[in-house]
Amino acid sequence: MDTLSAMRKMIDSAGMTAYAVARKLDKSHTYVSNLFVRGSIPSADRLSTIADACGYDLALMPRDKDKDIIRISPQPTMEPRDA
Repeated sequence: MDTLSAMRKMIDSAGMTAYAVARKLDKSHTYVSNLFVRGSIPSADRLSTIADACGYDLALMPRDKDKDIIRISPQPTMEPRDA
């Protein structure tokens, strides 16, 4: 499954819309839907943040079953610096 299809499935499975995810992230209403419209592949950081808003973890699954799954956490938001 490609990235945008997986993202669409995740949003749908969460019972949300792209608009609702964007609002939950305190972004413009087009923040998520523009990814689909433009066919843009989000960065791992952006995808992790969207997954978190939908109640999912972004993870790397090893092919070797003896290795651990690696979960990718959303980047913490940075506080603005004083000018």
